[in-house]
Amino acid sequence: MPLLHWIHILLIGTMLFQATFMLVQWFVFRRKDYLYYIVYMCSTLLFLITRLDSVLHFFPAPIPPMLDEYLDQPLIIFACWMYIRFGYYFLELKETQPALYRNARLVEIFFMVFIIAKCICIPFSFSYTTSSIIYMIASVSLALSAAPLLYKLLVQRNLLNNLLVIGGVCIAIGGISGHIFTLIAEDPEQRTILVYVAFEVAILLELLLLNTGLVIKNKRTQQQIIDTQDRLIHQLQQTEMLRTSLSTMQTKLSSDLHDNIGAGLSSIAMYSQVARQRMEKQPASAAQVLNIISNTASDILSEMKDTIWFIQPAHFTFEQLIDRLRQYAEPLCAEKEIHLEFRLPVAAMPELSLGARKNIFLVLKEAINNAIKHASPQSIIVSIDCAEAQLTISVTDDGAGLPPTAGRSDGNGLRNMQQRAKGVGGRLDLFPVTQGGTQVRFELPMQVAS
Repeated sequence: MPLLHWIHILLIGTMLFQATFMLVQWFVFRRKDYLYYIVYMCSTLLFLITRLDSVLHFFPAPIPPMLDEYLDQPLIIFACWMYIRFGYYFLELKETQPALYRNARLVEIFFMVFIIAKCICIPFSFSYTTSSIIYMIASVSLALSAAPLLYKLLVQRNLLNNLLVIGGVCIAIGGISGHIFTLIAEDPEQRTILVYVAFEVAILLELLLLNTGLVIKNKRTQQQIIDTQDRLIHQLQQTEMLRTSLSTMQTKLSSDLHDNIGAGLSSIAMYSQVARQRMEKQPASAAQVLNIISNTASDILSEMKDTIWFIQPAHFTFEQLIDRLRQYAEPLCAEKEIHLEFRLPVAAMPELSLGARKNIFLVLKEAINNAIKHASPQSIIVSIDCAEAQLTISVTDDGAGLPPTAGRSDGNGLRNMQQRAKGVGGRLDLFPVTQGGTQVRFELPMQVAS
């Protein structure tokens, strides 16, 4: 057997191995694009085997002329059609690039039209030369119809796109060059054998490019899996941190309810007994005790409303916190004829976590309450500044200045305010104002607040 025949058999064997390999891949991954590639490769194999049967004798009997015509040009164009379908599924154009996907579907229509037209023309029995010319013109037309799609894929500078496009171009050039050779070859045997050499070499190059593309795609898929796992791990860590934070906050709220509201209710119960005992003999004293009960109940009600606001599930913005603070401070300031002003930054302020929301609000509430009760100011200014990853909140009044107990841990609730500031990683200080008055400054990192 001549060497050229052995080369044909070797190339056909390589294609058969590739088809088997892709079949295994399809059984493992069940990807639709692998199935289309198997159909493309099997169609190409059948085309080459039927074309080379006259010299290599693959079949025990000659193929009928009419069937041989149907297994010629229509079959190889069908194979090219399957390669295009494999390509846009392999590159996931439908999901990632719908416009290119629609272009690919239009190119498919050209291939289907050619197959139908060729099958209709076969019974008219055109000569071999005429048929080759028609096929060459049709092949060039089909290649030109696909050229814009291939160009759009190439300009994206995506390695996977480039490998697939170059493989398709190699197949097109191999098929067209073979039929150009048939027009100039004089020996019919050369037409039968050499016409398919360029096509087989092109398919071999396409196999190398495809396998490289499979390696790249598998690597990308593995990286996507790793990235997805990393995101899930990060989400689980955040969920665990949130669960821990909520657990800590629930414990703290439970402690606050027990210490503050529980103590208040106990005092109401105690004062109620005292008032009952004094009601008949000491009505004036009983009235004072009832007034204490009323004030305590009002304080408990206010604290309950604050607690309900703290534990709402959504993260609140500073605007919502300021609105809540206005609802508390404006009636108190109006009663004392004190001007209350809020100065907010122009830039957007962060959302507040549950812990930051609670501590910031209570610090500001205590600072305003202290100024109203102890400083007798004419105005109170609450200002908020977000700069250099730090949040600064200050409450400034023009009242009587720092009280004598300001330097001690028990003066005017300073101890509680400082503890709340430290609880969210912040710092709280008191400063005298030059024109008279006091400034309470609360500083904390921005990432702690959000």
